[in-house]
Amino acid sequence: MCDAYSDCHDGSDEWPEVCENWGCTVGHWKCADNVKCIYDYVVCDSYTDCYDGSDEVDCANWKCAEGWWKCADNLQCLDDESFCDGRLKYGCHDGSDEWPEICERHVCREHFTKCADFTCIQVSCCAIESAPGVMFHSAAYPTFNQV
Repeated sequence: MCDAYSDCHDGSDEWPEVCENWGCTVGHWKCADNVKCIYDYVVCDSYTDCYDGSDEVDCANWKCAEGWWKCADNLQCLDDESFCDGRLKYGCHDGSDEWPEICERHVCREHFTKCADFTCIQVSCCAIESAPGVMFHSAAYPTFNQV
């Protein structure tokens, strides 16, 4: 209902006169044109999800959803998984999600570990000690955790 996908055969669940009075469910945000509700975590993610683009307007005043972080330019929210992952292509437009001064303080999420360059990588199932103080979580990803 009011999600830009017709559930009713006649499309009546998407009619503007129905949707303008429809409230979004918890965890959703209503586009300014009242046409649809979107997940709140996609507001200010740099991708237009509302037909009118209202989900990417006034992002400086938007509080990011839980588990999401505001980029340094204050215009974009980025999920925790993309912060300090070593990939610039999918991060903040200003690159702040990979700045060493931010990544040094950033706490990696559960089942991830921090490398010497402060990027977070996923921990595999089998960690082995290769040298005192150096853990290899897989052959390709050494981390420098104290053991």
